[in-house]
Amino acid sequence: MTERQILLSGEVGRIMIVDDDAANVRAFAALLGNEGYDIRSARDGIEAVSQIGPWVPHLIVLDVKLPGYDGFQVASIIRKMRSTSGIGIVAVTGYSEAELRTMGSLTHFDAVFRKGSDGAALVSLARSILI
Repeated sequence: MTERQILLSGEVGRIMIVDDDAANVRAFAALLGNEGYDIRSARDGIEAVSQIGPWVPHLIVLDVKLPGYDGFQVASIIRKMRSTSGIGIVAVTGYSEAELRTMGSLTHFDAVFRKGSDGAALVSLARSILI
């Protein structure tokens, strides 16, 4: 995984949170919204992919275990599209990195955030990607 940096140039950072657990969406949206980011959300991979077009995020906080397209499929689709290939993608999971590697390739992700970790770590990841 390589953490990319996206230069905002004074623009408000746009973050999409993709998770089928509404409590996670609310928590992540509150944490990142308090930092001034423009937040949108999707409940599954198919909804996430369909929302990208009219509104292109700078960063996606993406649960890896989703109904429809899972996080690995969503990340792969995003990386293949020219208009979205540069979006930062943070995998969100309860799995260890070793477990994730058995589930799929991590090459499309820039970072991993473990569920249950301190929310400040997610904010720190967002800040390190959106500069």
